[in-house]
Amino acid sequence: MAYLEFKSEDQVTKYIREQELATSQKFVILNKDKSFGQKDAQPLEGKKLSWENKSIPLFSGVPFQIVGTKTYECHQGKDRKTRAKEKYAAEVKKKALEEHAIVKRRKLLVNTKKVDCKAMINIAHVIRFPDFKVNESTVRSKTEASRTLKKTLSEMPSSVRSEVVYCVRFPTLSEHSSHPVVGEEAYVRETVDVRVKEKIEQLTLSGVRKVTEIKRNLNFFIEEELFHGEQPPPHSRRRYYPTDSDIRNVMFKTKTTRESVVQHKHSSSGQQGGGPERTSVPLTEGCVVHAGPGTPLPNLSSSRSNLTSIETRFVLPSRKKLPRVRQYWNIAGVISFVYYDIRPGQ
Repeated sequence: MAYLEFKSEDQVTKYIREQELATSQKFVILNKDKSFGQKDAQPLEGKKLSWENKSIPLFSGVPFQIVGTKTYECHQGKDRKTRAKEKYAAEVKKKALEEHAIVKRRKLLVNTKKVDCKAMINIAHVIRFPDFKVNESTVRSKTEASRTLKKTLSEMPSSVRSEVVYCVRFPTLSEHSSHPVVGEEAYVRETVDVRVKEKIEQLTLSGVRKVTEIKRNLNFFIEEELFHGEQPPPHSRRRYYPTDSDIRNVMFKTKTTRESVVQHKHSSSGQQGGGPERTSVPLTEGCVVHAGPGTPLPNLSSSRSNLTSIETRFVLPSRKKLPRVRQYWNIAGVISFVYYDIRPGQ
């Protein structure tokens, strides 16, 4: 167990980050009080005075008030989403039975990485009163000091000297259980570093599509930027050298997110434009032309169409019918082509 003190929340977060990068440990936020990290926290007369806390396991003799607490747990701690996972699995199974569809799922040896590890980081944001320190941890001495402090806070609060501090209790490696924390076995369980993920996203958005090219750029990024002038970590550390599967997952999410944003922008611009309502005329099976009011619809049976500007949306059941669509495309003349979707089975 390690006990440290910091002057600000940013210092605490930075230290935890440094420890994660230096080791194969990873912590996630379990809970946090709303008042934790409050910038203008002041001593309060009616608030409880404490002498010890799980974040302050050693008695120092200085009374304090707790502004708020924050707790981190090992990322392989207790699985707190079992019900949500069971509900999702039931929905997938039901959908497969109703639609007679085969849902493609990954084959996993275990369904979760959680192993109920008990390791936690306890942080207490406190206001201490060093002028009211007691030398002995007795009920009488602490009661007298508390009474005097509360009276002073009530009558002359400006005269009370206080200091804000963040008290942190860090777990030892032995407190981690049911999973490795050092060596090669721990390295392969690491999550990809946030900066490495951001670099993959940047490369994907710039047009890089091959995993080998991504890895080549990542190696340069790690050696020349993240660890410039230092000894880079071994290639077995998954945090800095992600697997091909990790890279593909990030690339897929990046492209999916970008496409969703683009589609949202198109739909938003169409709704905000407040354009006239459009009428639809079927060209052929799976193909529809949309035209605004007042626009003369083309005579599809004739090659002599006076249509000069028309918005189109082609929904093609299969690629085999593309020649038929091209035929009507040529007949229509000048067409303002917006987009088309290929949807088999429609």
